[in-house]
Amino acid sequence: MKRILQKKYLLSVLIFLFGLTNLALVLHLTQRQNKVPSDNPIVLEETLEQAAQEKFKQTNPPLFNKLEQQTTMLQGESTKQSLQKLSNIEMFYWPGPRTGMSGSTGFGPNLPLRKEQGQTALEAIISNRRFSKLVSELSKIEAEELAATLKAEINNTFTEHKKTYAKKLENVRLLRSIAIKKGKLNKASGTSGIGFSITNPPEGQVSVVGVRLKLLSLVWIAGILDVKACLPEIRQIADFAKKERDKMYEDDQLHPFVRSQILIKVSAYHPQIIASAILALSNDKDLVESFTDKHQIQWQQTDLTAYYAFMTPFDLPVRTLKLKPDFTRGKIIIHSVAPIEDSVYDDLLSKFTSKEN
Repeated sequence: MKRILQKKYLLSVLIFLFGLTNLALVLHLTQRQNKVPSDNPIVLEETLEQAAQEKFKQTNPPLFNKLEQQTTMLQGESTKQSLQKLSNIEMFYWPGPRTGMSGSTGFGPNLPLRKEQGQTALEAIISNRRFSKLVSELSKIEAEELAATLKAEINNTFTEHKKTYAKKLENVRLLRSIAIKKGKLNKASGTSGIGFSITNPPEGQVSVVGVRLKLLSLVWIAGILDVKACLPEIRQIADFAKKERDKMYEDDQLHPFVRSQILIKVSAYHPQIIASAILALSNDKDLVESFTDKHQIQWQQTDLTAYYAFMTPFDLPVRTLKLKPDFTRGKIIIHSVAPIEDSVYDDLLSKFTSKEN
């Protein structure tokens, strides 16, 4: 039975890949066959995009329909509704990060965390069309209203994060304790008791991973849109995140792999995003310059499409077949700090502490 299922799975994968290959060929031929005046590149790009959409719809209807349903749903949401739904976990993982979903280094030396491990969550956030929708729509709100909206949303989400994080940690410890008592887990090396869903929970419930990614998204948006009024809230989150990290580093009751997964997937600890926001919002530009020079901090740029674009940089045909993202509806430029070590994060918190910076 198992072999039959494996064969069916492999067959479905081959059929899907064959469809994607046909799609790439069709789009390539479409771009060559369309006759549009070359002296109007905007018209050319839009016409080719429309033709590509039609060919894509014919070649891979299920994927086309899912993308269309997602964008239609988002277009029907108000900005307030999008903020409320930002913790919905599925859109962070479909299409999801290019670096994979686990962010894990396996069962090697998991702690301290490698600085690159934050890249998975960062890409999960920018792959979410709802994130780019909010960046775009919030940027058009008056400064005073924007500050009040973001501050309230950050505070509420931070409160929710602390609750869901504590509950998840309690559940991990409880399941581990039960497994040890039943003789199913070795006390010194067991990794049982950890699991994280990337599907939306039932109505009325929240996802611990979704709340975490929403909190980090809001922190990042505040930095992107230069909402300096949110800096006190972001400093509180930064300090709390460091405490989460320090406790996990020191907790010898849990396996290092378990602790690393808690930090990577559940905690608020994300040096890249938090540092990006603090450095962007600081009033002391001389301090920012000296700090970035001291630690040789680099900034990385990501070009995002509009949330209702035909293809984003993270959609499967773009990632696997090197098709072009659809920038005909606009471009959102996002900056973030490149991966940094724990020590740099700690120095950031020690330097950027007063209200003046």
